[in-house]
Amino acid sequence: MKSAKILLTALGVVSFVSAALAFKVRTENTFYKSNAQGICNVETQRNLTLAPPSPNQITTSLATTQLTTTCPVITVTSSL
Repeated sequence: MKSAKILLTALGVVSFVSAALAFKVRTENTFYKSNAQGICNVETQRNLTLAPPSPNQITTSLATTQLTTTCPVITVTSSL
């Protein structure tokens, strides 16, 4: 019976840590998208992170900082 309590306690701790890590991964990052005039200055929150170019990544016109020109094409991946 004592070993079952220890096992259940260990399982509870592992599940709590797993849930905390999963919540941390889902944080949103701030990107900027184009407004009606094509200027890259509209703030938006996305579950995306920057990634090196590869066939499985998404390319989009967003910027990580506010610009006075059009948004560049960047490669991102989902943060989920």
